[in-house]
Amino acid sequence: MRVQKNFLFKSLLIASAISITACQKTEERKEFEEKQLNIEYRKIRSAREIQNSIDSIFVKPVIYDKMVPIADLDADQKKESFLQILLPAVLTVQWELRQKLERVKHIELQMMHKRPVNPEDSLYLIQLTKRYQAESVLDLKKRLKPHAASLVVAQAAVETGWGTSKLCLEANNFFGVISASPSNRKQTYRYYSEGKMLNMRKYSNILESIEHYFFILARAKSYHKFREQRWKGVRLEKLISGLTAYSERKKYYMNYLRGMIRQNELRQYDHFQIDSSSVLLASKPQKHWGSMGNIMLRTPQFNAFLAK
Repeated sequence: MRVQKNFLFKSLLIASAISITACQKTEERKEFEEKQLNIEYRKIRSAREIQNSIDSIFVKPVIYDKMVPIADLDADQKKESFLQILLPAVLTVQWELRQKLERVKHIELQMMHKRPVNPEDSLYLIQLTKRYQAESVLDLKKRLKPHAASLVVAQAAVETGWGTSKLCLEANNFFGVISASPSNRKQTYRYYSEGKMLNMRKYSNILESIEHYFFILARAKSYHKFREQRWKGVRLEKLISGLTAYSERKKYYMNYLRGMIRQNELRQYDHFQIDSSSVLLASKPQKHWGSMGNIMLRTPQFNAFLAK
């Protein structure tokens, strides 16, 4: 039944992309106001070079290329340095996911009201659906919705010992992610733990590590419950229970995360956001519609499927 549902959804998406209406201007085409971040990338060698300020809830998207050694710092300085490096990257990925989510909502609204949908938006929806292996537009929205920064920071802190692990320092792996392609040397870091050699994922920078973490939770079947609860907006304490598959320690891991968030007062960072001065309107090339005309969705079954 699930296979049939997947096939139906993909077929309808493809049909929507090739369904061309006559060039009658019955309704004005509404464009999505796409935005982008003015991200500042910095290379760093020591904790002394950290320049981020997270004293305000408005944070500049400053992204460092790697984690630096902070093990020799005292406990408070270590946590502060870790947060200064990690939090702006977390907020940046959250912002980008919300942008994707807003664009999907815009396209969905256009389709449900039978308004013209431009070719770029149709292709965008199809590609995003395929990438996230979504079964419906609603399912895609659930996969794109980001979760609280406090949970992201807590997991990174647990997995890296507040940014001091060798895996974090040498592979930019903040979430203990195993390599899916051990033969790919550029993406694999051979990590020895308790006498065992593990093939772990290697990232070129911190931002890439966080993006992949969100992508894993968005696509893996193991986190279906987590995504459902996240979409419903359940309390963070309960949401964490959806991460059973994340660690072999199961309940102990989830309780440890709860304790980490509570003891370090990480919930305060859930209210932090990217400084609006870093948000710009995306520069778009002039569109040439050519013979494509207006793409209009007129399939009643598709509209009904959207409402699920």
